[in-house]
Amino acid sequence: MTTSTPLSTRSAPAELISSSVIESATGQPTTVQTTTMRKPSGAQGEILGLGVKVRRVRWPQNASELEFLRDAVFIKEQKVPPHLEWDGLEQESDHFIAYLEDTPVGTARLVKHHKLTRMAVLKPYRHQGIGSSLIRACCRSALHAGMAELIADAQLDALGFYLKQGFVVTGNSFYDAGILHKPIAKRLNAFV
Repeated sequence: MTTSTPLSTRSAPAELISSSVIESATGQPTTVQTTTMRKPSGAQGEILGLGVKVRRVRWPQNASELEFLRDAVFIKEQKVPPHLEWDGLEQESDHFIAYLEDTPVGTARLVKHHKLTRMAVLKPYRHQGIGSSLIRACCRSALHAGMAELIADAQLDALGFYLKQGFVVTGNSFYDAGILHKPIAKRLNAFV
């Protein structure tokens, strides 16, 4: 059974977000978020027709997709040593996968419902709203769990992206896995 409720609309880029509650294979309700990107009025170029679906998933049921995404971005692209990437928090975390036409293209993880970690989008799919969709799904999940704030450690190269998503810097730079990070936080409200 599927129900759909529009959550919000934005103008530039034109983006329609809806959330559906479906029954998973285990019979439990699962929220699926769909983001459709449309060409803003007056814009030149190709129309973006992205149907991004963000699903909340569990480890180990979706381990192969999560491992594929994180291995591609963190271990292969960013050269993070595997023993640092696989920190043993998989079982106790909530995981999110962004799908584009049934292909996994991005992931994020919530540790203890309030810390956003392991945010990754495959290189060819960046700058297309997928990361923003993952952030929204994580914010909604944290808010639903009763959290007032979402925290994260942003790689310095991605800090601008997080600031555009409403995060603020909360501390000094530090290195994690040889990559410079800044601690960030975002206050949550009912309109995420």
